[in-house]
Amino acid sequence: MKQNNSNIFKFLVAASIILVNVLTSTFATFAWFSSSTQVENTASNLVATHDSYIQSYEVFPYYTLPGGNANGTYTFSTTATTTTNLGKFSLINSGYQIMVKVELTDYAASLTSLNLYSHTSASFFLGELDSTTNQVKQLLAASGNSLSSIVCFYAFTSDKITTISGATPYYSVNVSDTCNVGGKAKNFVSGSKLVTTDPVIANYNSSRYIYFVIDYDKELINSIYAANIGNPVISDASNIDVDGNSYISYDSDFYFYVKKVDA
Repeated sequence: MKQNNSNIFKFLVAASIILVNVLTSTFATFAWFSSSTQVENTASNLVATHDSYIQSYEVFPYYTLPGGNANGTYTFSTTATTTTNLGKFSLINSGYQIMVKVELTDYAASLTSLNLYSHTSASFFLGELDSTTNQVKQLLAASGNSLSSIVCFYAFTSDKITTISGATPYYSVNVSDTCNVGGKAKNFVSGSKLVTTDPVIANYNSSRYIYFVIDYDKELINSIYAANIGNPVISDASNIDVDGNSYISYDSDFYFYVKKVDA
């Protein structure tokens, strides 16, 4: 997707509608456990290709090790998928993340430096409080909530992606190896307020490939639900499934874009 008067491509991370579940609350603290129903997208909604910059892309689903995963390590199947939504959220277990592999064109890979940014079209962080009333600015609704409020992401160069061979091969990557600005997970929230555009990678020229891991941000999720204590939509009977859990949906409203660094 080309922006006017600039060498920009965007690849839209459409994690689609992510359903997050709240089971119980104790002493005004919400306990998070899992979410259920998922909505699938075609991969064409994930990356808006630009002929000058994007050669191809693939999406890889999370792979759960039989013995469990080490803290700070992501593992993914080596078999690409066309399912682009995040899997079901669980506070206890991983398995809902996705990894996106973007191959740059010869031209893009030859550039001395690229900057990669994340951008959201959301208006509010759903946990943001009004400074005057100390009430949440925008209450959670049954649907149409901002996915930007609850996700984080990591970017990696190809040398940080390890292929583990065996009967079931898989990719492994350590969070500490991210090439994010600041070396930590990036999200759209700073000081409990939404940041519309933020650099993920600065001066990128390390390889032909850029890898992204998209994850839920547990701290943001906790902040949002703490700010929404007493919001009836969370416990509304019309939102409760047959298993007794309430479900709230989140809409994808963010994307990434890469821009050539001006000489």
